[in-house]
Amino acid sequence: MINSFKQLKVDEVMDNVFVGQMVIKGGRSFNLDLLDEITDFFSFVFMRENNNNENRVFAITGEEGSGIFNVGGDLALFLKLVESRDSNLLFGYGERCIRLIDRSLNAKNHDMTTVSIINGNALGGGFESALSCDIIIAEKGYEISLPEIRLGFFPGMGAFELLSKRIGPQAAKKFILNGDNHTTDELYELGVFDYLVERGEGVEKLREVIKKERTAQTTYNSIRKIHDRQVPVHYNDMVHTLNFWVESILNISDRQKKFILSTIKRQQRRFNKDS
Repeated sequence: MINSFKQLKVDEVMDNVFVGQMVIKGGRSFNLDLLDEITDFFSFVFMRENNNNENRVFAITGEEGSGIFNVGGDLALFLKLVESRDSNLLFGYGERCIRLIDRSLNAKNHDMTTVSIINGNALGGGFESALSCDIIIAEKGYEISLPEIRLGFFPGMGAFELLSKRIGPQAAKKFILNGDNHTTDELYELGVFDYLVERGEGVEKLREVIKKERTAQTTYNSIRKIHDRQVPVHYNDMVHTLNFWVESILNISDRQKKFILSTIKRQQRRFNKDS
């Protein structure tokens, strides 16, 4: 195990295949420190020597046994910045998120493969982050949703662009606007995920997939690059969307603020119960 991170437990499960398990302090969302650690984790994998023309692999997963992949954005921070009307810091948080997403999307151009292993509920930004990866392995029976519409805003860190890449823009729009809960099984059938496995088997599936890809790595990289050209996701487009997100969240109502606060409390109770 590589112990240079505080909120990631990093293991090298095969040669140059690294799995970062999110062991998040104080909750299960993307706090600023976790975003920085994932950025550092990405750089750590990127700097590894590329042996025998085999891609280095960056994989992210939730804390083992928690039933949570990631519940998304830091709602407590959002609420604080909404109260202070701080659009700059809201935009700054979102920009850090989409920079990571952009890095994930372009990793294949640098002989890297990015993987999400969804081993628990993935909500909001947690789901968005998973969508940015080249490969998504989902374990059965977990909850997936983009609940932001119920909170008074929308998922603004690439959800529309990334979902459109996998299921088309009309289906992506419908998914975001209904805010419904789905299961990993349902979304696998819709084509959102690449693989569906039994609970606890995500990392083993990762080994299997990477072993297969390494027999024809150039072909897999080329197919993904061709797909990217046909269904592009550009950083500047995500920034444009982010501006709308900041505007929408700054204009939530008092009723919606109370609902966000109650959501934060529910998440905290769940985290304290699981700790």
